[in-house]
Amino acid sequence: MSELTLSGDRTRIVTASAVGLLAGYGNEVHRARQRTCIGCRSAGSREDLVRFVACKDGQVAFDLAGGAWGRGAWIHPRTDCLVKSLRSLSRALRQPIAQTASELHQALVIAAWRRIKNLVVSARRAGQLRIGTEQVQRAWEDRSLALLFWADDVRAGANLPWIAPAVAQGRVLVAPSLATIGEWVGVQEVTLAAITNSRKATAVVRNLAIAQIPAPALASRRSGTGTEVG
Repeated sequence: MSELTLSGDRTRIVTASAVGLLAGYGNEVHRARQRTCIGCRSAGSREDLVRFVACKDGQVAFDLAGGAWGRGAWIHPRTDCLVKSLRSLSRALRQPIAQTASELHQALVIAAWRRIKNLVVSARRAGQLRIGTEQVQRAWEDRSLALLFWADDVRAGANLPWIAPAVAQGRVLVAPSLATIGEWVGVQEVTLAAITNSRKATAVVRNLAIAQIPAPALASRRSGTGTEVG
């Protein structure tokens, strides 16, 4: 299995080919209106950046689902851009913002995990979630499987003949634990689950990458490098 190891406490591994879902989605929207990152001041599409809005308490809230009301700004979901944004955050939002780079990072990570769970819940309510080995295999056979969740601590199903082709096609995401998958899908003791909606699958992968960007202190120990998203 070709794997890309990312930093993070809850989900440690995503197959490298699954991250390729992001590139495919980006190609569909490359002509979208450009936004300017408040941190590095470079332009990018809204698929490359994330939006945040000002709250009345002097904090910011990340709008990863889109549609939040309020004065907002855009930023690359990268550690260095979070740090650089502190210089112009209050001016851009036209109110005092007292958060540190670490607090911004924490707020972004929490928002990304919340978005992942909401996407899975949305897929379940829309009938776009398959739970358990039999349902997931049927989704693979009828070519509706967009993204497979596979528990890292329970490798049941590793010998199933369709798993290797699914990995090769970038449709497998190795989640951190059986408990996490159970929390996402609303059913305990689930080893395999799958989303059949490609846009929701792409959004899950993107938000997982956002959730794993290094914290500012960790990034400084790595000579300022961080995980890029988009």
